[in-house]
Amino acid sequence: SELAHTDENMESYFEIYPEGRLISVIREPQDWYFSARDCCHDKFADLRQALSQWNKSAAAVLRNRQKYGQRVCLILFEDLLERTEVVMRYLAEFLGVCFDDILLTPTFNKNPLKETSNFGHGESKIRDIAPEDSGIIEEMTGEVYKKVLEQAAAISGA
Repeated sequence: SELAHTDENMESYFEIYPEGRLISVIREPQDWYFSARDCCHDKFADLRQALSQWNKSAAAVLRNRQKYGQRVCLILFEDLLERTEVVMRYLAEFLGVCFDDILLTPTFNKNPLKETSNFGHGESKIRDIAPEDSGIIEEMTGEVYKKVLEQAAAISGA
């Protein structure tokens, strides 16, 4: 969210909520780009501009994790989809709340939500991508994504 993108916002948040927690969910750059482009073509049609947005968001997540430590939890979007129960149990513990099966279903005010992702639950879609675009994505995001993977919560399927 935009809240977490600026250091000033995060300082204010943790000043107001000293026991507060931040959960950041980040998606693999190539999958993120295709989903963002499909969802908001006008905003993300330009690959390099879109990836600059991804990098800005990822850098903010890493900055928040470094500055606020254990008050910030970084979850990979793919883990949330593929290992939902393990992730939700982890997050319940992180937040200090009791796990309930309702956490396994996306809801708003206990009403189920329709899936909005371009990827089905637990499903990985292969996209046609031009080799030059794949190279640009790796070039622009590879280093930052490696850092994201190092900082992400260790979620295993076991």
